[in-house]
This record gives sequence, C-alpha cells and structure tokens, in this order.
Amino acid sequence: MSTTILNVLSILAAAALPWEPGDALELRYQGELKQIHRGSETQVKDFSVYLVLHGQEDETLQLDWLVEERGGSGWNWPERMGQMTINSKLQPAGERIPRIMHVHDGVDHPLDVEFPIFAGTNRIADKATWQEGNWEWTVGGTKQIGDRNCREVNGVSANGRSRTV
Repeated sequence: MSTTILNVLSILAAAALPWEPGDALELRYQGELKQIHRGSETQVKDFSVYLVLHGQEDETLQLDWLVEERGGSGWNWPERMGQMTINSKLQPAGERIPRIMHVHDGVDHPLDVEFPIFAGTNRIADKATWQEGNWEWTVGGTKQIGDRNCREVNGVSANGRSRTV
C-alpha cells in the first residue's frame, strides 16, 4: 500500500490583510510531491504556484494563479491557471483551486494544493492540534526558510495523505 505525501513550503500573507481595494500582493508557493511505499520515499515531482491577490471593493480578495509542475505528468495548459474569490474568513469561495496531477498505477489523481493563506493562524501555538474537514492539523517546530522564521504545521487526512505547511 502506498501513501502520497505533499510537503509544502509557503510564505503566508495573512499578516498583510485586510487590504484596500486595488492593493495587490504576489506570492510564490513551492512544494514537492513524494511517494512512500513500504518505508521508502521517492520524490515524484516538484511544483510552483504563482499567485497574485487583489483587494476588491466588497472586501473580498481576487486570487489569480498559475501552476508549474516539474516531473511526472501534469495538467494541460488551460487547467494550469485560474481565478477565485477569497471571502472575509480567508477561505476560497467555492471556485476552482490550484491542483497538481499525480499518476499512480496508471490512474490520474488530481491533488489540491493547500491554500496559501492559512486561515488557522490564530491556532498556531506549540504542539496545538485541531480538526478541519477531513484533516487533523498539528503545529510542529520552527524552520528557517531564507531569511524568514517559519512554523511547520503538519496535516494528516482521513485517507492517509499528509501535508507539511
């Protein structure tokens, strides 16, 4: 049996909110997809998601995004880009979100990319845990990424996938 692990390093923009209409912020989101099978780990692909957040008159945000995948299969070009609205709770408002494509045993598996504005920032404290949808999240240690001090937040889904944000 195999489990897919999605490790994601991200720069979070929550501190920059709320925004004025017309304000914009560019984010670059990078990660890697790993396959674990019987204890051995193999990198399947790495990916980048480029995002531009725009402040709107109704206090929502518009997010324009582009996905770039390296290694393995990927989406056709129209599926590599999109737009969505972010509500006042910093959650996507039901539109298409960025995804990467993973092929396992000849079957395509689209995997959602964790949203780059982590709405649970008020929950981040040493060893804190919480449930959100099918995911159980745990705050891990700290990590230096470039010149930024970051916190790792680890998630495990009900079907065995795990993510580190």
